[in-house]
Amino acid sequence: MIRIIIGTLIVLAGFMFKAMLNHHIAYWGLIKSWTSVLLIIGFVVICFPLLKRNKAWKVKVSNLSPGKTALHAFLAILIPIVIFVSTILLEHLGGLANEKIMSYYFSKETITAEASVVDLVQVPYFTKFGRRYEPFYLIQYSTADEIIQQGLKPQVGLSVGSKVKVKYSVSHPTMVRVE
Repeated sequence: MIRIIIGTLIVLAGFMFKAMLNHHIAYWGLIKSWTSVLLIIGFVVICFPLLKRNKAWKVKVSNLSPGKTALHAFLAILIPIVIFVSTILLEHLGGLANEKIMSYYFSKETITAEASVVDLVQVPYFTKFGRRYEPFYLIQYSTADEIIQQGLKPQVGLSVGSKVKVKYSVSHPTMVRVE
């Protein structure tokens, strides 16, 4: 039971990181790299009792009936597939949850400002194939309290040195959209 609780907490942590921090350029690479790892670890911890060998699995395959042998082979294939598909779905749902959170804050008090496109940066993230890079335009805009730099994915009409109108949330100024 404790494994299920720990696994569920790890899965929830991965989902919450994706849902709450995916919009912020400072955390984007870290979130893209590590939420999948957290989700897989959580699902493996949850499914560990199914994956570990029980007494029935210790019997030689030749002593099992054909139906039990097929069932064991099916479970050995099915569990990793379920973990993989569940990870992909939760990654996608975390991204959608981030969009819903941003929509919520944009339905509250927002301010329109003019932002300058400062640079085109390559944000690193890791995959099983090594280090990859995602291009982002680094924009800079002023709020009442500070100057914020945030990232925008490349869009038509944006280039370094150009100006763009952005709308940001008063309560969370890093949540920004192009007007």
